This record gives sequence, C-alpha cells and structure tokens, in this order.
Amino acid sequence: MNYIKRTLTIILSMLLVWSCKTKADNIDFVLYYNGDIITMDGDSPIYAEALVESNGKIVYVGTIENAKKQYPTASKKDLQGKTLLPGFTDGHSHMAIGMQNIAFAQLSSPPVGDITSIDDIVKALKENQTKNNIPEGEWVRGWGYDQDFLAEKRHPTKEDLDKAFPNNPVFIHHVSGHMAVINSYALKLLNIDESVPDPEGGRYVRKEGGNEPTGLVQGNAVKKLLFELPKADQETKIQNFKAIQEYYASHGITTAQDGFTELEFIDFVQEMDSLGLVEMDIVTLVGYPFMEKLFTEYDVNYKEYNGHLKIAGIKIIADGSPQGKTAAMSEPYLTDVPGCSHECKGLPYLTKAQLIGLMQGAYANNAQLFVHGNGDATIDLILDSHKEAEANLQKDLSDRRTVVIHSQFMRPEQLDRYATEGFVPSFFTNHTYYWGDVHLENMGEERANFISPMKSAYEKGVKFENHTDYMVTPHDQLFTVWTAVNRVSRNGNIIGPDERVSPYIALKSITDWGAYMNFEEDIKGTLTVGKYADMVVLSDNPLKVNPMDIKNIEVQETIKEGKVIYKK
Repeated sequence: MNYIKRTLTIILSMLLVWSCKTKADNIDFVLYYNGDIITMDGDSPIYAEALVESNGKIVYVGTIENAKKQYPTASKKDLQGKTLLPGFTDGHSHMAIGMQNIAFAQLSSPPVGDITSIDDIVKALKENQTKNNIPEGEWVRGWGYDQDFLAEKRHPTKEDLDKAFPNNPVFIHHVSGHMAVINSYALKLLNIDESVPDPEGGRYVRKEGGNEPTGLVQGNAVKKLLFELPKADQETKIQNFKAIQEYYASHGITTAQDGFTELEFIDFVQEMDSLGLVEMDIVTLVGYPFMEKLFTEYDVNYKEYNGHLKIAGIKIIADGSPQGKTAAMSEPYLTDVPGCSHECKGLPYLTKAQLIGLMQGAYANNAQLFVHGNGDATIDLILDSHKEAEANLQKDLSDRRTVVIHSQFMRPEQLDRYATEGFVPSFFTNHTYYWGDVHLENMGEERANFISPMKSAYEKGVKFENHTDYMVTPHDQLFTVWTAVNRVSRNGNIIGPDERVSPYIALKSITDWGAYMNFEEDIKGTLTVGKYADMVVLSDNPLKVNPMDIKNIEVQETIKEGKVIYKK
C-alpha cells in the first residue's frame, strides 16, 4: 500500500513539474524592433529600441541588445522603420449610434460626403429607401446634414421631404446630433402639431407668425424623438457591431467609448463579450435619463472592467452645439438663430437646480461624471453646480476627474477653475477645421480663436483629451492630432494660432491623458512595463513629418493586449 502511495506521489509530482514546464515553455514573447518606438511616458518624447510583449502585457522596454539577451526565444516583429505608439483612447464618440447609423442614408457634405443641396439630401434618402427595400409606412432615415454647407444655406423643411415621401415618416439627423428634421407624415405619427408645447430644453421650430411646426426640432426635442424611433433586430445589430469595431480599430483605437449609453446597449455588449465578439475595451457613459435605474438595478464598480466592458459613469447633456447655435453662451450669436428673434444665446438643456440634482446623485453613488458643455454660459453652470453639489454632500470632489465634454467656447478664467476642481476637458479641435469659418462668422474672432484652448490648458497644468465625437466628425484619431497642431479651417484660416500645440502634446491627449481621463493610467496610455500591450503601428512618425502631413499618416496595425485586431 505504501509503495502504491509513493508511486502515485512520484507520478503526480512528475505531472506537476511537466505541467509547469510546459506552461513556461508555452509562454509567447514577441519582440518589436527596427522602428520608432515612442513610449509617450514623460513630458517630452522618449524612444526605445525594442519592446517585448507577453500574454497581453508589456514585459520589456529598452535596448535591442538587452532584449535579445533576456528573451532569446522571442518571435521577432520587424517594424521596418514604422512607428509604434500606445493604442489610442477614444476621448468621446457614440459607438451605439454609429452601429445604428450604418444602415441610414449618409448626408454629409464635402469633404466627408458629397451632399451640397437639399435635392442631394432627398436623392440620397430615396436611394437608401430603394437599397433597403423600405416599404410605405416605415421610417426612412438619414444622418449628417449640415445647413451651413448646403447651397440653400438653410435647414430642410417638412415640405422639402413631403414631396418625395408622402407615405413614409422621415427623420434626418443634423451632423451635430442636436437637431433634426422630420416630415409631415412623421409629425402626424408622433402627434406633434400646433398645440404641442416645446419640451423643456428643446424646441419645435415654428413657421413665422404662427405655431405650425416647420419640421425642424432642436435640443431635448430631438432626444425625445429618438426614443420613439424603431430599433434594429438582433442579427442586424450583431453585424453592425462587428463592422463598427473594425472601423474603430482601423483608426488605432484600442479603448472605445459610447458617449450616451442606454442600458440595453450595456446588456448587448455583455452578451457579445460572452460570445467572444468584443475585440477592444468599451467604456460606456450611461445617459442621465437612465441613471436611477442603473443605480438601483446594476451592481457597478465604475473604475473596473467586466470583461471588455466598463460602465464609467453618467453622461449629462447641458446644452447644444455651437455650429447649430444651440450651445449656451454668455454673449449672443452674431448671426440669425432659427426659432429665436432676440438676445439669442443658445439653448440650455437643464436648469441649475436640475443639474445640481443630477451631479449630486452621480457623486453620491461614486460614479464619474461626464457633462456635455459647449458654451461658456453652460461651463459656468457646470462649475457652479459642481461646487453646490460638493457643499451639499460635504465632500471634496476634486479627485473625481469630472469631464466636461467638448469644453469648446471657454473663457480663460474657466480653465483656472478646471485646474482647481480637478476637471478634465475632452476637447474637440476638429471643429477648427470643419466649422472654424462658421464660428468666425457666428461668434467673431475673439471667441472663435479660443475654441478648444489646448495650449492654455497645458500651460495651466490641466490634462486633457481630444476627440472626434463620431459620428459628428469621422473617427480619425490622427486627424484630431492634425487639427490640434495646425488649427487650419476648410478655407485655410488659422483658428486660434496661439492655441496650437506640438505633435507630442497632441498625441498625449489620445494616449497617456486619455487613459488618465478614464482612471486607467496604471494599465494603459504609455508603453511601460506592466501595462497592457495595447499598441498601434503607424506608417510614419507624427513627430518627424511636416505637421501638415500628419493627417496623411496611415494606421498599419492595431494591437489589443498583444492580439492584432486590425491590419491594413
């Protein structure tokens, strides 16, 4: 009996040794070399000759000689002179809307699309209806029109859409996301007529001299309509999810964001993750209409991932868009504003009491706050409401990293308050290109030149992100770098020359400081030993090319935890 026990013990010990040896032998090491490896760790560029990845983590950064000595069996990844950077963090976008809008008519004007008139919009909608076999009575939808770049220089009306769609409800979403136009069929279907009052923080624009709706809806009225529109079926959602991930990955993104999340999208992503279909980390910001349900029905640690999904906190929308002239400003717009006749300063979405209540509720539940604020009047409101919520809770909230998404039309002293309160702006420098000329006209030079004031923020020690707000602008992270560095408009004007930053600082905003915004600086954002091997390979080095050529750099590979999720 003792012999049998000794024999079994020896066999088990041998199996254990063999098992451990096999496990050790099977550890894969990948050595990246022969390229510009920029760690993004520090205030100025630091280059490494080699990087070694293993099991999804970075295990070595240093010289090629030492890498070969320490990891002699590592497989080699020759960068062939290309540039290796940390994977890009998506500072703000709308992944769920992007999924949904894949099937809709694309109504963008050049250079994104080819729509230049209202007739072009109608034509694109008709083509989409035919392509998708949309029968009478069902919704025809489009995304991305911009009245400033239409020949007519105005929003479409319900009559423009009625001619082509007498028997279909039509919804076309403005490129800002804060306005839309619907036709007469849709107005009737949704019971919107002369007698319906405007929702708080929103507007059904009326015909001059009366109450008849024109079809243009603004602010919270748009949000109200979106809840009424039909959703895609599950099979379509899965295909669209795969497509949207590939699109994000093609631009070097390893951490994506959904910037106004409905709870059903959280459930959907969790299901996709259980099926192994989520290839990148997805940070969700739960829309404030759903926060009470989130607090009562979901068990959430706001700084941790469940698989590849993290519920980061609460998203509040406090005003509209500057190009749509619905951002709330302290001084009036200089041009006519649809639906407004005098002292047109934009459209606040919330009262101060409402905002304090929402902020206080989020802080009390330890949720990070992300507040959409474009105009300086709204930013005042956010800062003041934060201080009142802090006083009411009797807590120091300066460590909460409250994010003000967009932070576009600020005043210099508001940046000082950001520094004091620990606020993180997620800037939107793409506006300098796409709408810089429009802002000069609507706002005047002084306000337009201080849009997304990156240089001033940097000098005041305020860490910031930069974003595309996809689908408001295309999800090209390197284009955000280009706009932050150059601030050149469509017409070739430099919008705020004093607010231009170096390519390195522009890259910090979508790597190191992007991770900081998400409380992830310990695991992401720089090429540092112990962090995730989230990386992007670029065709050229943004720090070495002519600054005007940064937008022409191509993403060659995107790598999430050592796995290639995109290859050109």
